[in-house]
Amino acid sequence: MNVLQSLRELWGHRNFRKFLAARIISNLGNGMAPTALAFGILELQGATAKSLSLVLAVQSFMLVVMLPFGGVWADRIGRARAVAGSDVVLGALLMVQASLFITGTATVVMLVPFAAIFGVLHAIWYPAFPTLTPTVVPEGQLQSANSVVSAGSNGAYISGAAVAGVLVAGFGAGWAMAFDALTFLVAGLLVWSLRTLTPRTRTGNSTLTDLKTGWGEFRANRWVFIIVVAFAFIIMGFQGANGVLGPVLMKQEFDGAKSWAFIATIESIGFLAGSLVAFRIRPRFPMRIAMLAMLAMPLFVFTMAIPAPLALIATAAFACGMGMDTFQVLWITALQKHVPSDALSRVNSYDAFGSMVFGPLGTALAGPVSLAFGLQSAFLVAAALIVAAVAWGLLHPSVWRLSDRM
Repeated sequence: MNVLQSLRELWGHRNFRKFLAARIISNLGNGMAPTALAFGILELQGATAKSLSLVLAVQSFMLVVMLPFGGVWADRIGRARAVAGSDVVLGALLMVQASLFITGTATVVMLVPFAAIFGVLHAIWYPAFPTLTPTVVPEGQLQSANSVVSAGSNGAYISGAAVAGVLVAGFGAGWAMAFDALTFLVAGLLVWSLRTLTPRTRTGNSTLTDLKTGWGEFRANRWVFIIVVAFAFIIMGFQGANGVLGPVLMKQEFDGAKSWAFIATIESIGFLAGSLVAFRIRPRFPMRIAMLAMLAMPLFVFTMAIPAPLALIATAAFACGMGMDTFQVLWITALQKHVPSDALSRVNSYDAFGSMVFGPLGTALAGPVSLAFGLQSAFLVAAALIVAAVAWGLLHPSVWRLSDRM
């Protein structure tokens, strides 16, 4: 099937169009969020890299702690309801947070409880969102649909990231956050219209029993377990490098928010390229290609460690984005094909939980380590950790041999 024919068939599904529109709108605001939050915090009186680490670590910690419950709650609420409700509530709270920055009343202490609540809401959203694709397209179109959704969301992210630096520098972080809040509200209403496609699951079991059932399914798929363990360390290194060390480097050595927004934009273009690659390829052994693609990530971190010229860092960011999105599409499609539908939300929750479990530690340590040993050393430690984790996951037989032929 050629690309145009595949796209026409996907576009013919009305619910897929709603699903795609929601993701594009939401990610338009998400493209602004990292730059807005990072430089909004760094501009607060008395704030340092430790302040940014604290806020990001709190959000990551609450996300990780609540993720195992998120899949169970998503099934009980209804997966579309879980996604829509999380988006709407998050949008409303984000609008309040934006007003604090706009009025000049924001403090690091005030931002911590917001970060905690955002983490809980994301813990409900993450396990539910990937389960919606199989409800809006046939199984044979899953990888194409995942690629198109990824491409659309990445294109929107690029647009948001492209204007984030200018908006933050010219008008302040609060206005970028307000726009992000509005996109969450609109996206939530669109997904709410899909709620009848994912009815509530009433097992009659306790939450603990449902957690144990999900854990059993998660462990039964050895390749899932191995890759998730690898990503626990990959994300630990990358969250510290990308979330904390990168903005600090840009503020010290380059042009601050504008430079970081440029890097984020180029990385997002890489995400888009990765979506297009994943749309076209159909590898027999998808996880081999997926894990090999992740080796572009430590290359990006290493260019910041040098630090290389901004253009070279941007080139590495493009490769990193392409590798990450190629992995993501192949990974989600493999889960959707190989994991039973009734267990998918809970497996997703353990996937996200395990992958992000050391993320808070990475963000919490990045600032203090950079202050104690230097920014370059902190970057190099992060890059080495990522390389070791990718290699360990890639070389495991269950990952290497997983076939797309069912």
